[in-house]
Amino acid sequence: MILPGDLLNKRYEVLHDIGKGGFGRVWLAHDRLLDRPVALKALTEKDDGAERLDKRRARAELEARTLARLGHPAIVPIHDLVYHGRDKDPWIVMGYFDGQSLDKVLIPGRPMSEDDVISIAQPVLGGLMAAHAKGIIHRDIKPGNILRANDGSVLLIDFGIAKAMDASTFTSDGLRFGSLPYMAPEQLNGKPPAPPADIWSLGAVLHQALEGTVSSPFYRDSGFQSTMKAIFDLHPSLPGRGGPLGEIVLAMLRKDPGSRPTGPEVAKALREAQSTSVYPGHRDRNGDGWPGGGWPDPGATIPSPPSRLERMPLDEAAAQVSEASVSQGVEMLCQVPEGHAAGILSKCENRVAGELIAGIAVREPRQAMTILGAFDAYRAGRILDNMDRQAVASVLALPDFNPAPVLRGAHKLTGSRSITAMVPHDAARVIAGIDEDLAAELLARVTPAKVADILRHVSTKVRTSLMKRFSPDFRALVQRYLAQGRR
Repeated sequence: MILPGDLLNKRYEVLHDIGKGGFGRVWLAHDRLLDRPVALKALTEKDDGAERLDKRRARAELEARTLARLGHPAIVPIHDLVYHGRDKDPWIVMGYFDGQSLDKVLIPGRPMSEDDVISIAQPVLGGLMAAHAKGIIHRDIKPGNILRANDGSVLLIDFGIAKAMDASTFTSDGLRFGSLPYMAPEQLNGKPPAPPADIWSLGAVLHQALEGTVSSPFYRDSGFQSTMKAIFDLHPSLPGRGGPLGEIVLAMLRKDPGSRPTGPEVAKALREAQSTSVYPGHRDRNGDGWPGGGWPDPGATIPSPPSRLERMPLDEAAAQVSEASVSQGVEMLCQVPEGHAAGILSKCENRVAGELIAGIAVREPRQAMTILGAFDAYRAGRILDNMDRQAVASVLALPDFNPAPVLRGAHKLTGSRSITAMVPHDAARVIAGIDEDLAAELLARVTPAKVADILRHVSTKVRTSLMKRFSPDFRALVQRYLAQGRR
């Protein structure tokens, strides 16, 4: 263990903790001898119990040797390997680059321009090709391990679980080590590490950047097994706006490692895509990427490319949103016009359509209202039955929404639960907008106290008509609560 102010090897002054990698914690330090900042990486113990010090030392030495062998501008350089403390714990001394990792930059719902994606892909691929040429497989390519330094350079970091193709040491559990949404199928099957696995992982990162999704196209928020199934079974759609870049990214994600493009083939495709970019709109007049250079400001208004769903047949688009997580499906649908979203959802099961429209309603009730309005009364009602009551209530409460058709098509329990979730004023407007027989039937499933609150906001004529339609016992209870409210 070290603390700020500690001096390692009479040279490296520890400043502060700057993060944790796949196999170790990283500290910022000052190299007193050369007067420069450096990063110190301590190889930590694994979570499943204490690890022998000699094994940690062997792993540190192997990672240090791995980095020292590479010497590529897109790979963080190794400066030293030192031992510190009573137990002589191993510490790797590396170059320090101030910047942000890609996972801090990617914004869900905001696809990156092709120019920015290519500017990331090319140096990372170059670093991978240099590693592969030396027989080293990274095995953990993900946004968190790609760094964009403030000087504009892009670096591949954390070779902590890298493995030599002919090595029998280091780490051998291919399933355990790596980040699941970015792992190739052969890694999950325990096959020996090989370059195509890194190509797959980079492809997953690029697909995420082009689409503006929350993670790789295989990520499922329903859990580990669902993500694994997607890795083995899902064939992602063409990302971004297609073209040469989208096509090569899709090729990198082929299930068969032997059919994926090699590093040089990907590099050639990236150069071709760079010369024929289908979305150059993010370049400034100097061609330096985002106006002013560097990464986009997360608060900036960013022009979005047309959604890929608009280029798909409705059946195929419906399959995409159905296979995605609810949050991902909502993101995709929010990027297309409401009429097109309704067309896609018309091809989905009622359960899926209900979950997705409910998700849209949380973000933008009016957009959900427009989509629902595109369906006939029966289908809209069935979809309503599959939405949670708060989502239904948020749509029904909109002043310009006509609730009568959808409530006629929905189950009565759906309508009564939604009315219960609404404030009395909004519920009264809904009740006044539907025929009185249906209104009375829905209110009869609501508590008498709530009904009384609602009826205080309707006209006397409507209140009298509805009260006549209640059963005598229910009417008496409602009248009692109405009388209490007048006192």
